[in-house]
Amino acid sequence: MPFRLRENLSFCFAGDTAVFLDIEADRYFCVPDETAAALRSLAEGQALAHGEVAALQTLLSRGLLIHHEDDTISSVWPATLSQPDSEIQDSTGKGIPILATAYAGLATRRMVSRLKREPLRAILLQLRARKPFPNEVPLARAEVFLQRTASAFAHSQLFVASEDRCLARSLAIVSVCYERGVVPSLAVGVRTSPFTAHCWAQIGTRVLNDSAEHASQFTPVLVL
Repeated sequence: MPFRLRENLSFCFAGDTAVFLDIEADRYFCVPDETAAALRSLAEGQALAHGEVAALQTLLSRGLLIHHEDDTISSVWPATLSQPDSEIQDSTGKGIPILATAYAGLATRRMVSRLKREPLRAILLQLRARKPFPNEVPLARAEVFLQRTASAFAHSQLFVASEDRCLARSLAIVSVCYERGVVPSLAVGVRTSPFTAHCWAQIGTRVLNDSAEHASQFTPVLVL
């Protein structure tokens, strides 16, 4: 019995807890343990027992999980991202990138403003449409750009308040990278007890706008 997730819905397993991010409704939610266990079976490609099918009925009735007769296998997988192990640091020796820092601050302010006016769904849809093909920029040039951009966004925090700005900063830095043909991942992660969400940008296993230690404390629930 093949299933799919509804559009603009993603999830992860934070320990034994299945956490969903519904971009359409702009909210997070968890499901009962028996539903989480059934989802794990789906994600691992296992045949569902009768009780596990029953455990998915709430998601099916709400249209969050969709049964597709035409599919041969289920496409229900949690968000995945390489475990971050380091940060991108500026080793160019060129000092503080003044113009790039001003641009980073402006890009962040604009994204803060957009998030107040527009739904996140619309911003992510536009960002997906702009996503360039990977490896459009030579690696050496991309590395210098990433180092300078990471440095610029770090220094921009001196004049753009950093509190509760992780989403705007991450959207902004990914957008700036897309402008230059560089393709980092945008990650939204969660942790439980207590519930907390966080957002960062990452390329490979390196974090652009956070520490790897901090980002590692969150399980990605959405990766763009």
